[in-house]
Order: sequence, then structure tokens, then C-alpha cells
Amino acid sequence: MNLNIISEISTDELIGKTFGKLKVLPRTKNQNNGKRYLLCECRCGIRRRYKIEWLLSGLVKGCVFCREPYVNISNRRFGHLTALRPTDKRDKGDGSVMWECRCDCGEFAYRSYGKLKRSFENTSCGCMRPEINREKLKNRITFAEGTIIEKIKSQAIPDNNKSGVRGVCYNNDRQKWDAYINFKRRKYYLGRFEFLEDAANARAEAEKEIYLPFLEKYYAKINVKNNF
Repeated sequence: MNLNIISEISTDELIGKTFGKLKVLPRTKNQNNGKRYLLCECRCGIRRRYKIEWLLSGLVKGCVFCREPYVNISNRRFGHLTALRPTDKRDKGDGSVMWECRCDCGEFAYRSYGKLKRSFENTSCGCMRPEINREKLKNRITFAEGTIIEKIKSQAIPDNNKSGVRGVCYNNDRQKWDAYINFKRRKYYLGRFEFLEDAANARAEAEKEIYLPFLEKYYAKINVKNNF
């Protein structure tokens, strides 16, 4: 497109328009050192300012992280993880989409497609690390109906937990605390709370209602077997 024509185009005319994977947002900074820029949001959620001439000429059609076409990896396995769905989360390193994955142990983990590809064989939620201790882990992990007995009994806080309460995390977008519980390879949402204490109480009640009866039933079966 002719540069003279570009200079005559108002930035307001381009708000809401789409260029490839980029959508022009209303909040924009018109000039920077005499050059006009538009704030755009990529389909992946990344926001950045681009020169008007770049957009109109087709020089840029997406953010740097979306140069490769979108790959749907739903239900694909990567080591011990099965990719379920893309999320709104972004990798802190490269900004790529984080996928919610279910581990063979029943826990959930979040990984980018790139990291899933790079560590295909050894990928897990962390329960199988390091791989050389796999047999040792098997000996001390008890599976029952898709659930690890030791995990639901344990009160240990995972390393990646920042709330100090199992099954509770802070939702930055909503500015509230989310509570959830994992059971039999499924994730159950318990609610969103303004205070950490309320979210912790919801998690504790869920453990009593879900984990406790399951453990009682499990150990009752074990005791019956041991008596024979």
C-alpha cells in the first residue's frame, strides 16, 4: 500500500479490524518518535503495539509466538500426560498457550505444546520424576480406581502451590481464590471465594465428603483380604 495513503488513514478507522490473527484494540498510542502504532491483541491473547504500515501491508499477521499454525493436541498423549484442552494461561518463558493435561496418576498439570514435544518420554505431572526411580515409585504408590491412595492421604503441599493450601489457587483475572479437588482422574471445581480461609474450608469439606469415605471403603477391603 502506498505510504501516502497510509498516512491519511485515521487510527480510529482501524479499531476493531482484524489483520490475520491480530485485532486492533481501542486503547492505542498514536505516535512514538513520529511513527504511528496500534495496540493489537493476537488470537492467543498476547498484546503488543505494531506500526500501522506493518499491519496494512501484511508484514505482520500475528504475534511472534504464533508464527506456527495452531495445533490441536486434544486427547494426544505425551509420556504420562494426556492433553485435554487449551487454557487462558501462558508460558512465562515464551508466552505460548498452556494446555491442561491429565497425568496417568490422576493429577492435572499445565504444559505448553513445545515443552510437551521436547520432553515427550519423560513428561508427567512430577510424580514420575526422576524416571530412573520409576520402579521405586511403583512400589510405594498404590492405585485404586484411578486414584493414588498416598496422594489423597497426604497433607503435603506441592512445590508449585503458592496458597499454602492443597487445591486452592489465586485467580489473578478474577482477583479471588479458586478451590478444586481431584478425584478418580477428574477435577471438581468447588467455587470461587474472596478470602483464602473460605476457599480452604471448601477444600477441607470436600476432602471429608469425598476422600474420607473412599479411604474407609478401601481399607475395609484391604482388611477383609488380609483376614483370608
